[in-house]
Amino acid sequence: MPIGDYCRRDPVTARPTLTLREAAELMKRANTGSLLIVEEDRLVGILTDRDIALGVLAGRLDPEHVEVNELMSRPVATLPERASVTRASRAMRRNALRRLPLLDEQGKLVGIVTSDDLLRLVTGELASLGRAVASQTPEQRTALVSGSA
Repeated sequence: MPIGDYCRRDPVTARPTLTLREAAELMKRANTGSLLIVEEDRLVGILTDRDIALGVLAGRLDPEHVEVNELMSRPVATLPERASVTRASRAMRRNALRRLPLLDEQGKLVGIVTSDDLLRLVTGELASLGRAVASQTPEQRTALVSGSA
């Protein structure tokens, strides 16, 4: 299964020159916890709500005057949209990521997958498997376990 089949195809993007206040307002309007920062159609960074909270509160930055490019994370870990779900899950776990932008074959941003997206996918598959098992008779389940099916 390619991860591109399960990603959000409409990631919220922003310019690196946006102020932190503008970025926070955009996140609120879009109901998202992150912005993918693009410059000339090229992904250059990622900014999360946590980055803003820690930067402004702990770093005592002025959200009216500090630009996104001063706080965004870069470089950004990405995967090709054709990568497998397993590869995406491993990359997120190995790099302690909750969000992973996806790129097409030309390196253009096409979507984002989050740990919540993967969790929904896995729980949906488990629920489907549970329904299949529940619909079997006890004899069918016994035959499957003993290998006589």
